[in-house]
Amino acid sequence: MPQGREWIVDAYDCPANRIAGETGREALTSLFANVIRSVGLHPVGQAVWQLMSPAGAVTGMVALVESHLTCHSDPSTGFLSLNLLSNRTTLTPDFDGLLTRYVGAGRVEVRVLDRGPAVAAAPAAVPAAAAS
Repeated sequence: MPQGREWIVDAYDCPANRIAGETGREALTSLFANVIRSVGLHPVGQAVWQLMSPAGAVTGMVALVESHLTCHSDPSTGFLSLNLLSNRTTLTPDFDGLLTRYVGAGRVEVRVLDRGPAVAAAPAAVPAAAAS
């Protein structure tokens, strides 16, 4: 059984005004709160936000009892990356619905990775030189 699960989420076609500057930070704060609430996670404290310029990219992170939630926006391309790492492997966050609602994402792609020693059951790769 994995010791954790990681969701790597890419949101495309987000309107720049929804992911940039102070307005973007407000939208992403709401997104974080709703991701956390929807799956019953527990923040250690307040999220930390960095605005790259008054109308530029926003980076944020919140430490969770279960691990962390982070994001980074690129308003010039309408792209938002989101990452959730949790030691609770049974979560089912609705990233598509939440990203559409809070940042107007036109398309959302989610990759899920199981993490931890139990996942590392596959044999390690052998360098090409050692294999011959």
